[in-house]
Amino acid sequence: MDFDWSEEEAAFRREVADFIQAEMTPELKEGEGGGLWSTPAKRAFAKKLAQRGWVGISWPKEYGGRDRPIAYQYILAEELSYAGAPHTGTGVGTIGQTLMRRGTDDQKREILPRIVNADIEFAIGYSEPNAGSDLASLEVRAELRGDEYVVNGQKIWISAAHFADYIWLAARTDQTAPKHKGISLFLFPMDTPGITVTPIQKIGDMRNNVVFFEDVRVPRSALVGEPNRGWYYLAEALDFERIHLFPSGPVKAAGDRLLRLVRAAPDAVTRLPYWKALRHRVAELQIEIEVQHLLSMRVLDVERRAGVSNVEASVNKLFGTELQQRIARAAMDVAGLYGQVRQGSPRMLDGQDLATAYEGSLIGTVAGGSNEINRSVIATRGLGLPRG
Repeated sequence: MDFDWSEEEAAFRREVADFIQAEMTPELKEGEGGGLWSTPAKRAFAKKLAQRGWVGISWPKEYGGRDRPIAYQYILAEELSYAGAPHTGTGVGTIGQTLMRRGTDDQKREILPRIVNADIEFAIGYSEPNAGSDLASLEVRAELRGDEYVVNGQKIWISAAHFADYIWLAARTDQTAPKHKGISLFLFPMDTPGITVTPIQKIGDMRNNVVFFEDVRVPRSALVGEPNRGWYYLAEALDFERIHLFPSGPVKAAGDRLLRLVRAAPDAVTRLPYWKALRHRVAELQIEIEVQHLLSMRVLDVERRAGVSNVEASVNKLFGTELQQRIARAAMDVAGLYGQVRQGSPRMLDGQDLATAYEGSLIGTVAGGSNEINRSVIATRGLGLPRG
C-alpha cells in the first residue's frame, strides 16, 4: 500500500487545516461532543462546511455530493476530529449511505439534499432498557394500521434526541417472526406528536436521553426499505458508522496533549520513583498511536476497493477507543493529584481538564456498538470462529 497522499489530497488537507484554524472558536467545543451539531455555533460551522461542498464530499453528484474519492472524506474527518471541531454529521456516515441503497426516491429527494446542505441532524434510535448489545431483542413496536404505523415503547442512551430534527428508529413490526427478522427501520421528524424526551446526564459531563413513544403515528412513507428487513439495514448502517465516526484524529490529538502534559509535569511528579517508567509508557503509547493510524488507513484502503469494510472497521474502532482510554489513564498518572482538578481551576496542568477527559474516554468503547460486539464481529467474520 502506498501511504503517500497525492498532491491534490495533500493540498486538500492543507485547505481543511487552514479553514479550521480560521473558523475554530471556543464555542465549538461546548455542548455535546462527538462532533454532533448540538449548538447554534456548531450548526453555523456545519453550514460553512456545506457551503464549501465538504459535507458529503465523496457522495455521488446525483445525491448532492462532489463525487471525490473516499480519501477526501477520510482527510476531512481526520482533520476535523483532530481539532475537536464538529464533523460532517451522522447523516453522512450512517443515514445517508443507507438511504442511497435502501431508501425510496421520495426519501432520497427529501433527505439527502438537506444532509449535504447541513440543514438537519439525526438521533439514532437503537438501544432500549432491555436491548443494548443484544439489539435484536428490541421491544419498541410499530404496528401498521391502515396507511400509518403506530409506534409505542421506549429508547434509551439517545445522544442527539434533544436537538435532532429526525430520528432513525429501529422498531419491531412483526411480533411472531424470529427476533432478527421482525425489525424495520423508520425515519421521521422528532417533532411528531407523542414523542417525549427526558435527559440522562452521563459520565464525561455529557447528556444522553430517554425517548418515549406513545401512539406516535407516522406514515408508511417513513419506512426505510422493506418491512421486517431492518436488522440487515441496521447492521449495514453500523458498518458505515464505524468507518466514518472513528477516525484517527481524536487519538492523535490525545497523544499530542499527553506529550505536552509530560513536558509540563511539575517537579513533584518528575521526582517520583516511577517517573522513568512512566516516560517509557508514554513512548509506547506513541507507537500505539501510529498503529491505530495504520489501522484506520487499512479501513480506508478496503473502502476504496470494496465500498464498505466490516471487520477492518471493527478492529480500528476496538483498538482506537481502548487506546484513548490508555492515553487518558497515562495522562492522569503523569498529572498525579493535579489530574483531579476540573475546568476553571488555575491548577490545571497545561490547561487540560484531565478528569473530564478521562471520564469521556470511557464512552467510546460503548458508542457505535460496544467493543464486546466488535470482538464478536472480528471473531466470526474475520477469523471464521464458530458462534456461541
